[in-house]
Amino acid sequence: MFKLAVDVGYGLTKAISSRGKVLFPTVVAPAVVNTLDAVLPSGTRYRVRVRYDGDTEDYLIGDAALRSLSLSSFNTRSAEKPAELEKLAVLVGAYLVGAGDHSNEETHNKGTHLVVGLPLAYYKKQKLLLKKRLEEISATLRVDNGDTRIISFDKVSVLPQGVGVVMALDGQLPQNGLIGVIDVGTYTTDYLLLEVREGQILPLPDGCGSVEQGVDTMQRAVAQEFHKLTGFPLPAQMQPYVVEKARAGQPVIYEGRSLELGKVYQKAKRETEQQISQSVKAAWGNRKGFIEKIALAGGGVLEFDHLAKEFPAGQVVDDPVFANARGFLHMISGTP
Repeated sequence: MFKLAVDVGYGLTKAISSRGKVLFPTVVAPAVVNTLDAVLPSGTRYRVRVRYDGDTEDYLIGDAALRSLSLSSFNTRSAEKPAELEKLAVLVGAYLVGAGDHSNEETHNKGTHLVVGLPLAYYKKQKLLLKKRLEEISATLRVDNGDTRIISFDKVSVLPQGVGVVMALDGQLPQNGLIGVIDVGTYTTDYLLLEVREGQILPLPDGCGSVEQGVDTMQRAVAQEFHKLTGFPLPAQMQPYVVEKARAGQPVIYEGRSLELGKVYQKAKRETEQQISQSVKAAWGNRKGFIEKIALAGGGVLEFDHLAKEFPAGQVVDDPVFANARGFLHMISGTP
């Protein structure tokens, strides 16, 4: 059976299988014809043609969609992700790492096992609904100029985020002792406290949970400051550009004016790091000093570069963006 993991985040979608891995922004837009393509090709991916439920639609997803005025994203703090966007992100991620490619011996007529994750705070409520939704998928898909494939999932596993990080640490865990995981995402930060006893990993439930803080805090701070300075809301399709300018400490030019947003970004970053740190430490209580290893993962840890310093045993894992997806794949295939 062909096995793959797709981690659909609020900001980025990560997919991995034995055939490779891929990363793209979780944004989608209706596809339009680039009339200047012969002279000024867009050079961005991905353009998708998908058919399910009897309808054929063309979309832009990932970097290509970021340039669209009609983009849709998980730009909401709602716990429930838009189902159609999530489904499309899973399909494209699966396609790009080899699902449905019957020219390959690994996937030909052997079925497909998909594993996905959910934030810890939403796992209990949403896992069965998400599993059912993904099991019902049967789509004909073509990405960019690739071949047309039929993709469905014979088996779907839904796991809590953060658990994947633990599995990605295979071979790096103590035989006995306490370990912690801090998984920083766009809207939420999941944390886990676990006890390793003779190599067996046991969760300590009162030390596991979620903090509704992540990199979105800086994005919202920049958007609010932009609104304050200009009197106009920051358009969704311009947010990545403006936030990156603020992150780099560069001015944003709007209607001829130079807007300085870097200080607002940095202030929000420092405050968010402190809030995450304080919340996790409070949850772990007086056990925190006895934790032998704290694994920090998720795209957010690359932004919150001082977070590891808040925890003496803290260490950013290798390739933190893919840590959950890599761990999920390991859980179903034994491949680190």
